[in-house]
Amino acid sequence: MICPKCQREEEDGALFCSWCGSRLDGKRRCPICGAWIAEEALYCPMCGKRTDGKITCPGCGTDYAGKFCPKCGRKNMSSL
Repeated sequence: MICPKCQREEEDGALFCSWCGSRLDGKRRCPICGAWIAEEALYCPMCGKRTDGKITCPGCGTDYAGKFCPKCGRKNMSSL
């Protein structure tokens, strides 16, 4: 098995890479609630929050991170 982060070979069945410590089973922790989620998950199935630190603007639908939407200028109320 090849580690997706450092590209080194690891034993089949290993859960963590012995070189860089990355998980090898395709899971990671939700940055909001800490639940184990799929590596590619955009939303956490436990808390419902986005896992990439971005929000979707309710005004125009743009995904962004910051205090104001770069497309329509609406204020990010979750950053208060």
